Amino acid sequence: MSGGHPLGLTIGELKVNEDPFFTHLFIDEAAQATEPEILCPISCVFDTHHGGRKVEIALCGDPRQLSPRIYSCQVVDSLGRSFMERLLRRPVTCMGGGEESLLGPVEQPNSHTGSLADLIRYYASVDGEEQLTIFLTENYRGHPSFLMMPSSLFYFDRLKSVKEPDLDTLTFWCNKLRHVESLSIRVTNDIDSTIEIATEPFSQIHRQTTWPIHFRGVCGVDSVVGTDSLVHFSGTDSWKNSAEVNAVVEIIAALISSGVAPRQIGAMTPFRGQVTEIRKALREKQYYDVNVGIIENYQAIEQDVIVLSLTRANAEFIYHDVKKRMGIFRLPKQANVAMTRAENLFIVVGNPNIMAVDPLWRQYLRFCYRNGLWYGDGLTQKSEEVDISYVSTIDLTDEQAMASQVVVSTLEKIQRVHNHSYDYI
Repeated sequence: MSGGHPLGLTIGELKVNEDPFFTHLFIDEAAQATEPEILCPISCVFDTHHGGRKVEIALCGDPRQLSPRIYSCQVVDSLGRSFMERLLRRPVTCMGGGEESLLGPVEQPNSHTGSLADLIRYYASVDGEEQLTIFLTENYRGHPSFLMMPSSLFYFDRLKSVKEPDLDTLTFWCNKLRHVESLSIRVTNDIDSTIEIATEPFSQIHRQTTWPIHFRGVCGVDSVVGTDSLVHFSGTDSWKNSAEVNAVVEIIAALISSGVAPRQIGAMTPFRGQVTEIRKALREKQYYDVNVGIIENYQAIEQDVIVLSLTRANAEFIYHDVKKRMGIFRLPKQANVAMTRAENLFIVVGNPNIMAVDPLWRQYLRFCYRNGLWYGDGLTQKSEEVDISYVSTIDLTDEQAMASQVVVSTLEKIQRVHNHSYDYI
């Protein structure tokens, strides 16, 4: 700009800096943002001029956890997949080709047959080529037992816990867990053939007293709309399960009475209606500091204690859940988030009959059963496979393999071999 100013002032020539202002752009939780939300900041730093300065762009997030929240069924398969996941799903041509994608196969290989070469193929660097994706395998959050199933089901058995071991802390939380276990009886009877335990030595029942994990089976009456067991009221995801509300509150009350501060406890559920009922019941006991929320509220945060209420008590409603993309069954990303929020104590409350018809949660039942972590109600009815597809944008599970085989993570094998004689708590 040059020339005279209307007020008589003279403005000299303004030189425009052709170099971009930003040299680096970091976008956190990129896997949970829609593609337009990611492209907006990228457009502000990207230099379109030929020979312009390069800008380093880092997308940080977990494409195997929550996707963008999309409410329109017409665009969920497009906007429901993040920009980060779309890039990772592209064929790998810059690293010599021959790979399906940087994220790995859509259908996860079985942990028994997957080799180290299969893992390196997707995540390790290649000589002479720049690595475009980095897979972080070290977890600093919780007890190693919390990672056993998520690592096996979602991360090709690659996760490892690097949290500094603290025997005093572990002893404290395991003692609190004993109070919770005393509220119900451990399930030791034979279970249904749909989750029959394999015969190999590491799959035999062996109670783990130093793993701060607890599953409470809760089987209410027939869970039809209008009963006291499962009620649907205003709102598309406002479901509640009174039997599980009572179990959750009982467990939380036992923890608080044993010395756990309410602010250390988080109650999680996939339905807002269940959140309302749990919060109401806790307030009646004046437990105001207990954090209660849906799974999405816990993304990227953690809590000392997580009590997860699965809520769903009727397999027929799973069709509705999948169609509306809500709940936790047939939704591996929601399940992954729910399983990885606890730091010191993880408790699941759910109906084992409903869990057994979902390949992922059937594996969790197997895990809890063979490690002596299953309390309360066992299977009360024959579990039949329900023909419900996973949502297309989160098809992460090889359902056929999981339905017929028992998933045992490498971490679980190691822990059981080395810890069998250390039942000191």
